[in-house]
Amino acid sequence: MGQQQLLLLVLAVIIVGTSIVVGIGIFNKNAEKSNIDMVVNEVVELGSVAHQYYLKPTSMGGGDQKFTGLTLDYLTGGKDSPIGTQISLSVIDSATVEITGDCGLAKKSSGQPIEVVCTVTPDDIQTEVKY
Repeated sequence: MGQQQLLLLVLAVIIVGTSIVVGIGIFNKNAEKSNIDMVVNEVVELGSVAHQYYLKPTSMGGGDQKFTGLTLDYLTGGKDSPIGTQISLSVIDSATVEITGDCGLAKKSSGQPIEVVCTVTPDDIQTEVKY
């Protein structure tokens, strides 16, 4: 082989290697973003169930305009998260509930999982991703 052919071969190997590394990085970022989106969807769905609980009368298994008495088992139906998210419920007062979900794949710079917090009030459901 001539010197030009070897140079082109080395250049091609460098370009292919760089492309693979960049592709893996893009794939990992996309997987993290997808994980955050799935957790947001799950937490908002549970927030909707909590809001339904608030609106239902006690005779129908609801809270009768209160969140007190709401449990995580009521929200999830006693089932684990389908995507493996750790979910926690905090009843702040009779009119406010926080549902928190941990993203397993997506991590903060400290190494802790990114949290998604859904705050449910009688009039609103707000979601915040804590990076």
